[in-house]
Amino acid sequence: MSAGGNGSRNRYDPAGWPRRRLLGGLALLPVAGLAGCLRPPKRPVEPVIRHLRLEGRAGQPGRGTLVLMLPGIASPPEEFVEAGFPAALAARAPGAEVRLLDSHYAYYEDRSILARLLAEQVLPARSQGFERIWLVGISLGGLGSLGLLADTEAGPAGEGRLAGVVALAPYLGTAGLAREITTAGGPVAWAASPASTQPEPGQARPPLERRIWRHLATRPGGAPVHLGFGAGDRFAHSHRLLAPLLPADHVATRPGGHDWPVWRALWDDWLARHGQVLLGPA
Repeated sequence: MSAGGNGSRNRYDPAGWPRRRLLGGLALLPVAGLAGCLRPPKRPVEPVIRHLRLEGRAGQPGRGTLVLMLPGIASPPEEFVEAGFPAALAARAPGAEVRLLDSHYAYYEDRSILARLLAEQVLPARSQGFERIWLVGISLGGLGSLGLLADTEAGPAGEGRLAGVVALAPYLGTAGLAREITTAGGPVAWAASPASTQPEPGQARPPLERRIWRHLATRPGGAPVHLGFGAGDRFAHSHRLLAPLLPADHVATRPGGHDWPVWRALWDDWLARHGQVLLGPA
């Protein structure tokens, strides 16, 4: 394992951050505002997002595959290792390279996350010869993964295109936004309304959550999107709204809530059912 970005912060100090308990109990914050919500622990916006790199084994199939993993609001990337995500992936796609990103909330708060993912990871990976780039995002990382998919697919065709997204318990906006979509008659009807294109105050574009919903409700095709969530997840109302937009075999649930044991079970399920797609055509 090697570090990218700020190498001096390669080691994760378990005493430095609240971990699973905070992630499981903290209400996620709307990207467009903080009113009425708790702030996550303050973490720095660095010139380059820190990441941990796990290279695939030479001589194995899938050398053209890069998997970028984006954690939740309060998780450092090392928690992916602790939860066994890279090890499970290596058993199914041993040639794939994995990069675990420290893409924490501050990058969403300053609205730089999507531009950074594209400029620091996706485009350089294309120039390095990776043919397939997958995003695996948990919770807030699911928001970032789906946001990058929406922006790259809505823009001109080019090297920024993704091979696919696995979104586990993604944060998709507030309960108020979910009610708005439900009241409109569902995502497709909502996407046809002016509300879906309403700009964020002081910005030229709609908030990220609205861009994601509109894109997924209106796109004619594109990279596969896979959704997994716990049946008791506090954001399950949004996940159930999203599910009908996806093929049935791209949606999976497990008992439980918004926490690592559920996500690891969903990850194992996904690898067993779909992991071969990471290696590309046979």
